[in-house]
Amino acid sequence: MFRLDALRKISQASGFIHTLANIIASESVFYSADQIKKRDRFDLISFNEVALLLSLLSESPLSITLPDTYEAELQYKACKTALDALHEEISAYSKGDTFEALFTEGTHFIEPIFYSAGAGFWFDYLALAPQLYQLDRPFLTENGYDIEEFSVLLRDMHTIFRNRFRDFIREQRKNIKKFGLVSSPLSCFIYSPADLPQGRLAKYLKFIDRFSIGFGEGPTVTNPLDYHPCKSRPALRLSETQIFAPLLPMLCEQLYESPFYSIAQDKTYFARNANNRGIASELVLSELLASVAHLELIRDAKLYLRGREIGQIDVAAAFGSTAIIFEVKTKRLTQASKNGDTKNLISDIQAGIIDAQQQLSSIKAALLSRSYDNIAANAGNVDKLASASQVVCVSVMMHEVPAYPLLIRTILEDARVANIVPLTIFDIKIATTYLKNAFDFTYYFATRSILDAHLMYGTESALLGFHLTRRLTIPDRFDQVFIDDSFGQNIDADYPNRDKKLALKFNVKIIDEIIDDIIHAGDPSLFRLFSVLRGMSGSSAKDASAFLKRIEGMLRSDGQPHDATMVFDNVALTFIVANDELSARLRFDNLRRKRDAEGLYAQEYMLILSPRTYDRSKIGRREGSHHFVIRATAMKQNRSGEGEILAFSPRHADDGWELSREKD
Repeated sequence: MFRLDALRKISQASGFIHTLANIIASESVFYSADQIKKRDRFDLISFNEVALLLSLLSESPLSITLPDTYEAELQYKACKTALDALHEEISAYSKGDTFEALFTEGTHFIEPIFYSAGAGFWFDYLALAPQLYQLDRPFLTENGYDIEEFSVLLRDMHTIFRNRFRDFIREQRKNIKKFGLVSSPLSCFIYSPADLPQGRLAKYLKFIDRFSIGFGEGPTVTNPLDYHPCKSRPALRLSETQIFAPLLPMLCEQLYESPFYSIAQDKTYFARNANNRGIASELVLSELLASVAHLELIRDAKLYLRGREIGQIDVAAAFGSTAIIFEVKTKRLTQASKNGDTKNLISDIQAGIIDAQQQLSSIKAALLSRSYDNIAANAGNVDKLASASQVVCVSVMMHEVPAYPLLIRTILEDARVANIVPLTIFDIKIATTYLKNAFDFTYYFATRSILDAHLMYGTESALLGFHLTRRLTIPDRFDQVFIDDSFGQNIDADYPNRDKKLALKFNVKIIDEIIDDIIHAGDPSLFRLFSVLRGMSGSSAKDASAFLKRIEGMLRSDGQPHDATMVFDNVALTFIVANDELSARLRFDNLRRKRDAEGLYAQEYMLILSPRTYDRSKIGRREGSHHFVIRATAMKQNRSGEGEILAFSPRHADDGWELSREKD
């Protein structure tokens, strides 16, 4: 199907293992967050391309002879050229003959499946693998998978690589200055028992037996899309105890993915313990969601009508009148579907995704229409679920489905199942890291649900990265918006760091402080007011700050309460600044009567603030603190907005707000 002769000749040339190490060092190792954010991943070698090169290397005996500088450069260029040629072949095969047929057959997913970005970070694979297989631990241990011990081992190996590569770079800088030469980085990617802490030999030998292949022991590669042992064992044995592992994240991924196949291959065990991973998956999801402040979790809820079960919810997260219901799926795409077999692809999607989404839609309809008699759950307060007037549906895949968003946006639309957010468990883990409170968590997923039909994107990280840096909204005049993967690189650069820098901040101190105070209060009744503030553009936040400073100055000048109103379409947000509760109440009552008589706005939100007290001796000649205490809030829906989660849609007509100040 695809021509591999050129790539095979290069990969099996004398000393190519050094060249591959150099490619990995140049294209897959980054020295700063800025490098990660600015990289073009399409120009860099991918995991599947590395797995293919390992597969070709495994066909023949090892040649570790170091090529000279000229030969190494030729091999590097020839390898990249051959990979580019293969990409062109796969792309041509995937696109098909006519534009009209684009993304209607399984073959059209070949390119995105082969070249899609990975689902998780290496440390998330290691953290979640022991949890996913916790109920299968005895069986897996018996079959050579010590998941927890292997996870610890891979963390040790990552530390070894990081220190070793750091020292290598330092040494090369010295060599360039002294001799104008650099060495092969191969030694950075070779591991042996001597590198590890004492007492790890047995576990290490067990690990390499499970996750590596010897040179000359691999089957011949005939199709780069077919399964090859090097895809699930991405390390090559140099000796009884030494391995060449060019990308540790690939090993981390396989520690998470591969045990499933051992379970599935034992038909008797699999049939007897079919629910183990489903139960474990619900526990993993619940644990991640539990880290979000103020979310109420309900697990394993069932809806009944006249004594008959009509729906089951794996996990639900409730916040005020909003419920987010999660359906957890442990389905994997079969190899046949990855190779473009249309029938198998649609079958896999049907079994793994469409059915789950149809269940979610049915449950959402039952909850909103109250077409059930009773709700029961294994854990959590079902009253929170029963009282929900808005429902967001999320389908969570526990295993990686390559090009998952693309599959959803193309094949699944034919099933006419809409407004369901498709995620992997790794997306949830990242989301709960950045959206740590119920306000931001609910806001994001409500926005995702509303906008999903209008968004095209490669990864969920791209959407979340866009939201964290730009705010996830799209103009009404655009029906489809493509979110570039480069936005996800902001998360790639930030997420692995202990101190996360990405945050939903306007960097407008007064507005950020008001939002933080609302979040800290944890009162679900404030969510719609919160959504008005969070839904502002950056320029609107600056305008709001300027208005607040102005009316605070007026208050300090005459001691009287003052107000300012910002209007977005038919939504009004009014700030009242007063020194005491009585004057604030009088101002509010006057405004309320005036607004009721006018009936101009569909929704009205009022925020009553007082300047914080402060010690003048500590602030020098500053005359105003510009820090406020929230005294009270008021909200009213006059004509529209009922049943909507957010105060206004993230589909906006104009990113600017019309500003006006109420007359005194």
